[in-house]
Amino acid sequence: MRLLDIETCLVIGAIWAAAAHFTAAFDVFFAVSFFLAAFFLFMASSLTEKRGTGLITAATAGLLSIHTASIAGPSAYKLIFFVAVGLAFEAFYTAKKEGWPLLGALAATALAPTFLWALSGAPSPIGMLIDLTLMALLTGLAGCAAGLLIWNYAAQTKAVIKFQCYGATGELRKLIRKKRPRKRFY
Repeated sequence: MRLLDIETCLVIGAIWAAAAHFTAAFDVFFAVSFFLAAFFLFMASSLTEKRGTGLITAATAGLLSIHTASIAGPSAYKLIFFVAVGLAFEAFYTAKKEGWPLLGALAATALAPTFLWALSGAPSPIGMLIDLTLMALLTGLAGCAAGLLIWNYAAQTKAVIKFQCYGATGELRKLIRKKRPRKRFY
């Protein structure tokens, strides 16, 4: 993983933490937080195309939002929750050799209510946990769909192609910088 990929994950994690902080005031915050989780995990993994980006992005979002009243309350449990979501993403993302960020983001958001329940230690009926898991899965699907729509447009832009090829090979940079010889008309 390149340093540029790690910096990108840190920036996306910071944006995720800021978005989670500002959406905490809404009544539908739980659904919005699952949407944001799926969206940012999908975008980070699609942009960098490296293993470990989901974990770094989720850990950054958890670390920067420890003192805010977002999804898991203001405590150190929030960092554990975000790391668990990042690990779930990585487990499903790396299940296939070529990696499927859509599957990883869906699985991570669907498992998020289970992680919250395990960290809270509160006895809750299984029906309520199933309802929360279905809600998380559907809002995660919406977040992945939004990320996929944006990614389908952004993946073909010159800036994203240059970013993805920046450290791996310099061939694309050479092609972009290379000037075509002008034809002389006599």
